[in-house]
Amino acid sequence: MSQYLTAEEFQAMTGQEISEKFLIQASDQIDILTFQRIRKIGFGNLTNLQKELIRNVCASQAIFLQDFGDMLNSPLSSYSIAGVSMSWNSQNLVTLSGVTMQTENHQKLLQTNLCNPALR
Repeated sequence: MSQYLTAEEFQAMTGQEISEKFLIQASDQIDILTFQRIRKIGFGNLTNLQKELIRNVCASQAIFLQDFGDMLNSPLSSYSIAGVSMSWNSQNLVTLSGVTMQTENHQKLLQTNLCNPALR
């Protein structure tokens, strides 16, 4: 299992604290979307730009998972309680291979050139 950002690095980047489990989960999701290429190549063998993009996406995805992970894992697509309803803005989210990510983060991950399924 690869982890692209430690809790200490996350705190240095964001000034916030986060549970290691969200960083691990975010790293695992990045591996899914990059077809395990980072693990195959080795994180240390990536370009500095690729490393920076992956770390930024990892941090943002970890925050996203911390804030919305319980809702993302729910089998419900929408719900209403006492007249208050909730639904996701699908324009701001991308779901691929079971991973839901903010569109902005997915765009950053695409810039690494590690997400193209044709390159298998």
